[in-house]
Amino acid sequence: MLPHLSSADVGGVYKVTPEDFEVVERPKPPREGEGEEAGAEPTHTWFWVRKRDFTTQEAARRVARALDVAPRDANWAGMKDRWAVTRQWISVPGVDHAWKDVELEGIAIEDAQRKPHGLKPGQLAGNHFTVVVREVDPSAHEGLRARAAELRATGLPNYFGPQRFGRDNLGRAERWIVQGERAPRDRFQRRMLVSALQSEGFNRVLAERVREGTMARALLGDRLRKEDTGGLFVCDDVDAAQPRVERWEISPTGPMFGRKMPKVSGAVETLESSVREALGLDDDALRRMGKLGRGTRRALRVQPEGLEVEPLADDAVRLSFALPAGSYATELLRALFGDGIREAPRS
Repeated sequence: MLPHLSSADVGGVYKVTPEDFEVVERPKPPREGEGEEAGAEPTHTWFWVRKRDFTTQEAARRVARALDVAPRDANWAGMKDRWAVTRQWISVPGVDHAWKDVELEGIAIEDAQRKPHGLKPGQLAGNHFTVVVREVDPSAHEGLRARAAELRATGLPNYFGPQRFGRDNLGRAERWIVQGERAPRDRFQRRMLVSALQSEGFNRVLAERVREGTMARALLGDRLRKEDTGGLFVCDDVDAAQPRVERWEISPTGPMFGRKMPKVSGAVETLESSVREALGLDDDALRRMGKLGRGTRRALRVQPEGLEVEPLADDAVRLSFALPAGSYATELLRALFGDGIREAPRS
């Protein structure tokens, strides 16, 4: 189990029903000077879709088929949970006929916008979550609120959740990338395996920094990330950087290993090199990743926006919060409840 900031455990069950886990995608705002090209003809339609008990990929396929579009041409910005009620944008090329007549069980098109381009992976700012956790002892409410305040102040360890790894993605990634076996033919599968191995490396480094108490500390040689722009720079003055970390202006980062990953030095490099070696990611392995794994840096922590814990009837609590793209609500649940949290079993 990956370590968190507190070892206290509180019992609770989530996803008893899809309605207990609601997700609303938050669009990525355009950069200054960016926007629709003047006079550009719309070539795609973006659909605001509400889905229940469907993966994003399957929902997009069903929407495309209902609109007489090839499923392979449907695009989305981010994957959403299946056992949940989620809202997100899905884009398809063309489609200028009435979409309000489309009826799909478990999927509803609530709005549509014509655009001169389709959606791209990662084209979102984040997600807002409303999560109901059941079977929570009322005596734990005060402790949950205190832990929520700590997460707002110090930050949530930005671990990749189990969803990132699938059933055997790490094993398959190791056989291909580390051991040199034949690569999967499908590009999506290759990308998924590269991401799984990179994510495992990041989680291991972050876990050690949580244990050491340095997740929210600037270390000499760190690559620090500017919270407003995402820009990276090397920490060469800890005394100057640490107050900025505490004001949430900058955050330490961890490795997403690849040939083009920005370098670190000192004790940070020693830790990351030991993890890279343990994973077997030598130069040959990094070359096998190719363009799918160029390498980058990821913030070690994120600040949950608007995190609130609201007691409900029948020994339940409702959590409301927003996380940036690529961060996992399940990891926030684990940070709040520790090892006491569990997902409801489903047949």
